[in-house]
Amino acid sequence: VAKLSDAAIAECVAERAQREDCCKLGWCVFNWPGNAGAFGGEQAKLLYQRHVVPNRVVVLQAKPEHLIDIRSKRRFPEQGGDVLYPGDDGYDESLPSDPFDSADRTKQRVELYEAKMAEANEEMPLTDFYRFALHAAQYHSLRIHDMVLAMDGTKPAERITKKILNFVQMPLPR
Repeated sequence: VAKLSDAAIAECVAERAQREDCCKLGWCVFNWPGNAGAFGGEQAKLLYQRHVVPNRVVVLQAKPEHLIDIRSKRRFPEQGGDVLYPGDDGYDESLPSDPFDSADRTKQRVELYEAKMAEANEEMPLTDFYRFALHAAQYHSLRIHDMVLAMDGTKPAERITKKILNFVQMPLPR
């Protein structure tokens, strides 16, 4: 499987985000750019260099222990459909899981992420980068803290969804 370079992905995102429908209705990118560090910070800078700066950024935060725990418990219905977590209707621990979701594999991924962060010696979290980029780009007269939402990703999904929808639907500050 060929992997696209960050520059190629940034070019695709930039081209799409600058189309008329995205300019009018907005756009959303999930899990890219990554978090801060050499990989995430550079990805975000690639978008910024292409004059693509979001006017809302949502960052869900969770401790590694929580990520390991919840990922190792998720299950996949045999007939397809949404991923199930403990507490969801239809959740059963005997349902199939993904081998990549095991606690050991997830812990390895978290450790790799933390090693990349340390190797990058990056001091600026992605939320701060976006605050800087938003200010430097076009929103310098706006209250930047109103445009970046960092929240606890371990809260109930309904609560997170409601908070995100309220955040992205509120008018931009003037």
